[in-house]
Amino acid sequence: MRKFHILIIILIVITLTGCNPHTHTSLLLIDLTASIPQSSKRLEKIFVRNLIRRSSSGVFYLVPISSQGTEVNNHTFRINLGMREWNQNQMIHTKNIKIARTKGLNLIDKFFGTDFHKREGTDLIGTINNSVDGLHSIQRIYLISDLIQQTADLDFSENLAPPRRIEILHYLKTRGEIPSLRGVDVQILQIGAGELSAHHLEQIHHFWEEFFKLAHVHHLEFTFISKS
Repeated sequence: MRKFHILIIILIVITLTGCNPHTHTSLLLIDLTASIPQSSKRLEKIFVRNLIRRSSSGVFYLVPISSQGTEVNNHTFRINLGMREWNQNQMIHTKNIKIARTKGLNLIDKFFGTDFHKREGTDLIGTINNSVDGLHSIQRIYLISDLIQQTADLDFSENLAPPRRIEILHYLKTRGEIPSLRGVDVQILQIGAGELSAHHLEQIHHFWEEFFKLAHVHHLEFTFISKS
């Protein structure tokens, strides 16, 4: 229990010290698949709720990472905290934000109640591509996952040494599956990575660093929270 409380504190600090999302359109890609333990899903939910609670404006899209990236369009939740107009009364703005936050927190509960946790496989790359294609003017992406792609053609639980990473990235590039994210800030929160070794986790980190570098992101921030 003490360890869980420490992790909650870490999550709160991350949301308080990350790039300012107040006037941004943010995309939250959240892993709800069977590979994520329930304890880690609780931490995911805490992170998202803290993010909404501390934000005074902005639009947030909650997108589930599932076994098939093409599903995102049917299960995306939108939380709109709005933005204060220059001539708007502060009390009215505060009241509107409070109402919007309450609606947003209710949507978060509904989002985490979906049945994706029953499904095997994780299509991170497909989810990223389909989400970016469906939305415009994204300033920030939060990727909350164990980062282990597991589909019929790609399985990150296996070898990800440099030759294999180069091969995969070339494969994705030729298929047009590395999106253009120029000017976008990306914050990765790795959580629930199972029983992988430290060396294997490092290989996975390198893959995503190289993936987002090819996508031309403005800034990449990487945080490892817990393996379980």
